[in-house]
Amino acid sequence: INGNFMQNLKSDYDDGYDFWGVLAIFFPAVTGIMSGANISGDLRDPSRDIPKGTLTAIAVTSVVYMLMGIVAGAVTDRYELLNNDLVLSYICVSEYIIWIAVYAATFSAAIATLVGAPRMLQAVANDNLFPFQWLQWFAKPDAHGLPSRGYLLSFVVAFGCNLIGDLNLIAPLITQFFMFTYLLINFACFSLEMSRSPGWRPRFRYFSAYTSGTGALLCLVVMFLLNWVYALVAGIAAFTIYAYV
Repeated sequence: INGNFMQNLKSDYDDGYDFWGVLAIFFPAVTGIMSGANISGDLRDPSRDIPKGTLTAIAVTSVVYMLMGIVAGAVTDRYELLNNDLVLSYICVSEYIIWIAVYAATFSAAIATLVGAPRMLQAVANDNLFPFQWLQWFAKPDAHGLPSRGYLLSFVVAFGCNLIGDLNLIAPLITQFFMFTYLLINFACFSLEMSRSPGWRPRFRYFSAYTSGTGALLCLVVMFLLNWVYALVAGIAAFTIYAYV
């Protein structure tokens, strides 16, 4: 340990970053919580499986992330933590374990996105939410009933983002759209609960209008704390789509 733990216990941001700037970059790593909801149509009991799976995943990943941060901070000096993106490969028993883990995590995140995004695009095309004829091309499934055309579009978009070469520039904007998505989900639940819609019957025992309303408010506050310019861009884009539809 050699005193690294106490040295790294306090924050020391570099290159103009602060807590919110680092959070904006890190946040896309924990956005897989919607994976279960994105495939709700394929689950046997969505009302039971989604809360159980989501909360379990959050608990496990939170423990893993915190333990990794503590271990890395205890055995690595600050310079390496700030300047070496693959510092874990130097403190691991074998660097190949880290390489395998990086590829596994990347493929896992990619697959989770490929499962959800094309299906949502297909649903939008089937419901004719936008009067664009070319969008109907994505409504047709393949022989196995899968949105293969949506898979192709998702691959092209992801590959184009990778060509930029600096994911730290893309991650904050992606974070804003994720936060706005979570804001709208919480607000929709809050509105349905307050209006007492007869078709709205949540079975999760800890749900209430207060939890969803607080979640929506926190998402809005965090968006502007992360980057108020990106927050306005994401908000304008979302409200433009809402007004158009």
